[in-house]
Amino acid sequence: MKKTTIFLFLAGILFSCNNSGNKTDKSTGTDKLQNTNTNTASDNANTPASQVLNGIELEPRGGLKVQRAFLSFESGDLLPDNNQVLYGQQVKLNLNLDGWEATDGKVMLGASEKITAADGTVLLDNADMFADNTSGLSEQDAHFITFSATVEKTATPSPYYLVSFNVWNKKGSGAVKGSYKLYMQ
Repeated sequence: MKKTTIFLFLAGILFSCNNSGNKTDKSTGTDKLQNTNTNTASDNANTPASQVLNGIELEPRGGLKVQRAFLSFESGDLLPDNNQVLYGQQVKLNLNLDGWEATDGKVMLGASEKITAADGTVLLDNADMFADNTSGLSEQDAHFITFSATVEKTATPSPYYLVSFNVWNKKGSGAVKGSYKLYMQ
């Protein structure tokens, strides 16, 4: 029997940010940014223009703004729009976020990630990857967050894996939750 392995990594990284955008949906009471693959500004004048790629769905709350969200390979190359990857290939979710409330120049982040197969089987459920971090992140590092996941070949392959994530300020109101699908080749 083959086993499933998911590798996670969460850290601050730097990358350039384009101010091109996506539409904002207010129907749920929270800003929900959805991939439009266009370069139009946000419909909400109070929300900076965003760029959300790869079908990533986002719900920022508490004044947090998503400037950019996209998937890339470990090499830094962008994932194709169809999110097709090979088993064993590392995928990074890159988030550029503004609006964190800092205390003494630090942001106390919490971050969770859950990966489920198409049939609902939970492969990974990490409730708080920063549970042991009591020193926080600098404001600068909190602007650039990366989650990484690698899905190894499983005994029962799935047509896709749903990756759900949440990043929040433990000492403030800012948060963003979201999800995306990975399709295995």
